[in-house]
Amino acid sequence: MCLCFSENDYLDEKLSKKIASDFFDYYLFYSLNNVKYLTEIDNPVKANDGLIFYSGSSYMYSMFSLLDFSGYGVLHTGVAGNEVLYSSLKFDYHEKPSKRKVERIFYSSKLKNKIDNILEELVQKYETMEELAFYKKCVNGVYNAFRNIEHFTEFSSPTLYAPTIEYIMKIDPKLKYNAYLYRKWVLKKIPNINYPWEHIAGAKISSSSFEIFLRKSLKKLATFLLGYRTSKNPWDKWLKRNPILLETLDKYFFDNINLLNGNLKEDCIKL
Repeated sequence: MCLCFSENDYLDEKLSKKIASDFFDYYLFYSLNNVKYLTEIDNPVKANDGLIFYSGSSYMYSMFSLLDFSGYGVLHTGVAGNEVLYSSLKFDYHEKPSKRKVERIFYSSKLKNKIDNILEELVQKYETMEELAFYKKCVNGVYNAFRNIEHFTEFSSPTLYAPTIEYIMKIDPKLKYNAYLYRKWVLKKIPNINYPWEHIAGAKISSSSFEIFLRKSLKKLATFLLGYRTSKNPWDKWLKRNPILLETLDKYFFDNINLLNGNLKEDCIKL
């Protein structure tokens, strides 16, 4: 059975439905539009000991809590395939790490002055920004978020296999940039699978570099005009359009903020 969760009518939903239909698979879609999953705070946070960005893991926990996995085996996720294969690269060459470049992978930079010493250590520790982004964004973020699945079943992905990761990291960045090699590989193995793809702004897998650039530019313009980034889980959009959600989160925050003290409390209030 194929599973998908996203905002209604987002490309993830449309494309996953078509793929499931084309390959004759069972399909289950979980809509995120009612945003109720964001008001159920405690369980998703406890599931990962509060070590992952809440808005990015709560929808997964909410969906899986409704399912019965007793009749299924391992859940194949494809977790972090994009981070390992292409999206950790900003350009078609390796960049040497710097504090300014590390800020690109921040969720927020409001407290960056508190981690200056850590940033310096990161810059010295890793040879390339691709390597740094993989360990700090992919391992600490994506891999860690998917640990929530272990409360329900086991999960797997080719990009959880260390030798595969080591091999991919050695590939020339020119071949990985914009998922060039990945797209060639997909089309070679499954020639009739030339679907639109969210990572390249809805362009088809066989699209030229110019078309991908054009679509990405238009997507950035749309983000600027809308005031929020389009995604399967548009957090900023939910907050703008759902005052009850904002009230619920504010109430939870102020009801519990006094459980903290000192610098941690001050930092949370500032954020």
